[in-house]
Parts: sequence; C-alpha cells; structure tokens
Amino acid sequence: MRTRWFLLACLILVGLMAGWYLGSAQTGSSPAAGSAAVLAPGPAEAPLPDWPKPASAEARQALQVRTAADLRSALEAARRALPVDAPQLHALAEEVRVSCSVARRPDASSRRVDDDPNREPWISELMRRCAGLLDSDLDPPPDYGPQTAQRNAELPDWVEAFVSQQAALELSWRHLRGTADASLLAAALRFLLEHEALPMSRIFAGTGVPARADIDNALMPAADWIACSRSASCGSQGIWTLYTCAQFGCPPGSDLPLALYRLLPPQQFEIAQRIVRWAQRGAPG
Repeated sequence: MRTRWFLLACLILVGLMAGWYLGSAQTGSSPAAGSAAVLAPGPAEAPLPDWPKPASAEARQALQVRTAADLRSALEAARRALPVDAPQLHALAEEVRVSCSVARRPDASSRRVDDDPNREPWISELMRRCAGLLDSDLDPPPDYGPQTAQRNAELPDWVEAFVSQQAALELSWRHLRGTADASLLAAALRFLLEHEALPMSRIFAGTGVPARADIDNALMPAADWIACSRSASCGSQGIWTLYTCAQFGCPPGSDLPLALYRLLPPQQFEIAQRIVRWAQRGAPG
C-alpha cells in the first residue's frame, strides 16, 4: 500500500512539472521572461532618445530644479544664480508651484488615491520633494512687476502686439531652436500654427495633415516633451513625469513620453511625437 501511494505521488509531481514547463514555453523561457514581455514597450511606445546632455546654462539650470530631491533648496539656488526678474526663474517657480499644488491636494477623495497603486507612489514622491516649500512658494505669480514684464517680452503674442508680427515670428523660431522652457515652447508653437508658419509637409511627412484643432490639442504635450528632453529631465525622476503620473497613474519607472503615450488619445500622441521629432532635427523654418 505504501508503495502505491508513493507511485501516485510521483505521478502527480511529474504532471505538475510538465504543466509548468509547457506554460513557460508558451510565455517565454520562464515566468519572469513572460512578465518582461508584457512590460516591455512596443515600437509605438518606445520613447524618443533625449537630446545630448544639456549644454546651455538655461538647460542646466532647468535640469537642477526639475530633478531636484528638495525643490525648495533647488529654487533657492536658482534665485541666487539668476537675476530676480529673470524669465526663467519665473518659469521654474511656476513649474514647482503647479506640481506641488497637485501633491498638496491630489484628489477630492483621498481614498481614491490611497487605493490606486499607479498614482500613490508618484504622489508620495512629489510630496517628499515638496515638503520644505512654504505657502508663499505656492502662491500664483503676480499680475504685474519686473518678472512679469520680462516674461511678457518673451511671448510672441505680446511681441506681435507691441513690436511687429515679423519680430514675433523670429522670436517663435528662436524659442523652438533653443529654449528648454515648456510654456515658451507652447506659445511659440501656437503662434506659428495660428500664422500658418509651421512646415506641415515636414512634420507630417508620409501621412495626411491632421485638422488644426487636433494639432492645437497636441501642442502642450509636445512642448513639455521638448522642454524636458532639452534639460535631460524626461525620466521617472523629472518633475513633469511625477506631476503627470500623480494625476493619471503610471507603472513604476515610467518616463514622460510613456506617461503621455498612456494618457493621450492615439492621434494626439502621434501628432505630439511628430512635432518632437521635427524639433529634434533642428526645427528648420
């Protein structure tokens, strides 16, 4: 009797091992390999390579703030390094303000956040980085003052109104070729779109040109993507990745392009990606 039970146990063990082997062969060489296949991004998801390591002083300054573990200390360092009315200081302070405001009050219902494993780690990381900020750091910028005046002088719409349309077009191209400021990039792209100055045949080579409204909806994501790439801050530690994933949820280790891929409708993502590729080639006029 004891021998029969021993043989039966051996047969069960052999059956279990065979089932495990066949299942592994269908999903990869092992369960770990099957998991990797699910998580690996496909060709459409693959992020574009970053621009080279930031060379300009503006891009390096942006990198220091956008990837800082302590955002208040990074802002204080930027205030020491830049003039008080520098447009970049205004822009970086606004990026921190917007991102940390989301961390302070991420959702109307905290339970929805606590129960969402795709959001909670990103919010917790943002809260850790924003911990030292004062309420005054999160106040909206003033409607007037030296910073605002300098900032307005960088906006194509303002330049068109007070200087000329040609000067505004030249300013837009200058922003597209060099700045790492997402809001200025978005303003430049929108101005060129409104004045039919974007080279549609180059941006949408090999495909039909989308409707103008669809292009307009993709300008802000494209601007964020270009800006973070120029400052080498598109990775999972970049402030805009944290901001985006804190709101909408992302798998661990996501970068901004993958977050946008998950967030945006397919056509909007493709338009943004095409604009970024065109900008990477130097945004020729």
